[in-house]
Amino acid sequence: MSDFKQKLVIDHAEGATYGKEGIRDQFVYRHFGVEEATGGKYGAHLIRGGDGPPPIEAHIHTDIDFLIVYVVSGWVTFWYEGHGEETLRAGSVHMLPPEIKHSVVAWSDDLEMLEITSPAEYGTRELTAEELEAAA
Repeated sequence: MSDFKQKLVIDHAEGATYGKEGIRDQFVYRHFGVEEATGGKYGAHLIRGGDGPPPIEAHIHTDIDFLIVYVVSGWVTFWYEGHGEETLRAGSVHMLPPEIKHSVVAWSDDLEMLEITSPAEYGTRELTAEELEAAA
């Protein structure tokens, strides 16, 4: 067991708020307080579709060790380098290896995704046209 200490987090759905404190303007995020309770070592939040339409262009996440998404409701279609498009539905999971090229092609109006990351904050870099062509 590590020397790392965490704080207790309890977060109820009743009265929960969603905001733009996330990577993408097309989504709204409900943060659970995991970031603060773990000193930024982990992040966890629920994501819903927001005001902006799809798609989210091809990009990579940098400075990240772990990223998993569980689709709670609705559906979302991703494109992954070396795999192509895949539609995830309620109950589906994906774990993205660090720096895999991917995009978010489309999603349903009722989309909710639980995302867990380590660390809580990480970088995102949009792909250039040349990088996207090479990945296709």
